[in-house]
Amino acid sequence: MEFEYPEKPKKTHRIIVEKLLKGEFIPIGKNEYETLVNNHEWYKSFFLDSFNIELLHTEEVFYCVNPTGGMSFTKEVLTVLAILMYEISKEGSDPIVAIQNKEFSINTINKYLSESIQFSNYISKTRIDTRFINKLESMGLIRKRIDDKFTFTRAINIFLNEYDNLTKEVRGLDA
Repeated sequence: MEFEYPEKPKKTHRIIVEKLLKGEFIPIGKNEYETLVNNHEWYKSFFLDSFNIELLHTEEVFYCVNPTGGMSFTKEVLTVLAILMYEISKEGSDPIVAIQNKEFSINTINKYLSESIQFSNYISKTRIDTRFINKLESMGLIRKRIDDKFTFTRAINIFLNEYDNLTKEVRGLDA
């Protein structure tokens, strides 16, 4: 199949392809997001035909799913989110609202993890470090602030929805 580039400059196309192939998320508000919205079908075909990768879109973010890609980082993110949600809910707060709006730091997350008795086996092996945070930032899942603080971007909703789906599946198994 032969493609013609969308109306936007080829530079925008290159940025979109590089970001999505690296596993980054392109959230609403980015110039690339608008290009993807305006040329959604074209990019969907482009990624599927060129790379055998599915381009997915929610109301807030574009991302790709590589059928041969590793899932270890996704599992790590889901596990950390599950622990955060569990520990934040124990404080009486809505964990989804907190994750979407609260400012975090490596120390804050590690404090939640270390205080989690429920997940102590996992915690004894894992600490959140700068590498993990940098990976989250490079994928567009967090936005770093000053003093090693960060907030989650709208792209984290993909993982929160996945967590919610897993929770429903587990509840279904208990029925």
